Amino acid sequence: MLKLANGNEESLRQKIEWAKWDYRDVLAPAEYPLYSKRGIGIGDLSPTEQKQIIDYDWQQYEQWLKR
Repeated sequence: MLKLANGNEESLRQKIEWAKWDYRDVLAPAEYPLYSKRGIGIGDLSPTEQKQIIDYDWQQYEQWLKR
């Protein structure tokens, strides 16, 4: 929630409400933004393309954690 809110208190409150209904609505876009945006269409990509998206998403998440 903190990552997605990006310092915006009102946005953080919104993310908390989302998480009360389904934590995955917050967790997925925070950890895997490109992958989760792709949604069910991710299966249309080759395994290599899927792995590239997952690797990129994980790298950006690690960078956020280490800041």
